[in-house]
Amino acid sequence: GLEVVIFERSLAVGGVWRENYAGFGAQVSREQYRFPELDDGWGEMDWYPTGKQLKAHCQAFVDKFGLSSSLRLGREVVRLRPLGGGGRWRISSRP
Repeated sequence: GLEVVIFERSLAVGGVWRENYAGFGAQVSREQYRFPELDDGWGEMDWYPTGKQLKAHCQAFVDKFGLSSSLRLGREVVRLRPLGGGGRWRISSRP
């Protein structure tokens, strides 16, 4: 298997929907933002979901697939450097 580490500059998941667009809605339909592996009441959301709905969908994905332990919240990636072959990287981050 692969070791996966997810860096997020903020202290919560949700990307741009967490803060920047929290009070706005998507400009494309919910089907284009949906994680198909996740059945979390997506069909009950607005056709053009709000930022709050999209943030909740992201958090539901993290919860369903147990990704919390792979998250490094509050860490900004400042440098990536490949380590030879094999797809391994040296990642430098800061709070």
